Amino acid sequence: MNRLSFRGSILILILALSLTIFGCIKRAPGPGGTDQAIAEPAPTPPPPPAPEMKIIKISGLNAKNRFQVKLEWTGPEPESWKINRWMMMRDTTGQTQSLLVIFDQEFMIRPGEPRYLNVQAVCINPALPPARPLIIEYEGAPHYELTNEIPNPDIVKVITAVESVETGMEAMMPRLTFSGEYYELSNPQPMDKVYLDIVIWDLTGSTPRPFISQTVIEGAVIVAAHGGMSSADYATYLQKLIPGLTQGDARAEVKRNRKRINTLLTLAGLAAQLKR
Repeated sequence: MNRLSFRGSILILILALSLTIFGCIKRAPGPGGTDQAIAEPAPTPPPPPAPEMKIIKISGLNAKNRFQVKLEWTGPEPESWKINRWMMMRDTTGQTQSLLVIFDQEFMIRPGEPRYLNVQAVCINPALPPARPLIIEYEGAPHYELTNEIPNPDIVKVITAVESVETGMEAMMPRLTFSGEYYELSNPQPMDKVYLDIVIWDLTGSTPRPFISQTVIEGAVIVAAHGGMSSADYATYLQKLIPGLTQGDARAEVKRNRKRINTLLTLAGLAAQLKR
């Protein structure tokens, strides 16, 4: 082979290799091109779950006036949990009593382990057994839930009466002039005396404040749930409710609140009364 032929062969081989190499390389397009490579952004980590107040279990306590809520708070700092009045613990199976909350209750919950709370309430199904503590689950066990639905229409009427007194007293306050523990009422309205017969006064603040005592609301609910009740039976109920309450003190408590309880029941449109 002569030198010229050899050089030609070398040039042909170099050219072939060049075409092979450059054929595997894609030129990046210039500005405005459509084939420019775009780097994909790194995936965004999912946000942490929002803090949650978990109600793990609701249970009875074999008591007429309490039930238990097991709660867990997943937030980083202590948080309050509030249960409002007129909420009810109801046994969805209908085996045991339902319990009605008659005043707001608030509890501070720390993060971490579940906490058991005892909530005060009033039985509205006196003919049924007390709500049961559910230490273990078993087939056919009561199932308790918190609800705003109150199945007893007479209890609903008592609640409506309570709210009407509170609304009426709020509207009445501008017409009341106070002098120490006494007051004068201007422009009397037909229902004013009924409202005033039910409330008591908190005189500890700068302005007297009217309110319906917890005892009166509870008494009206209990008497309405029983369809009427004797003073002796209600006194016995109070003794079971309040440890250490003597029979004499229970009877005195009934006597002190009988008129207010009966006035509230009458305002609710119920024939049930707390009898002498």
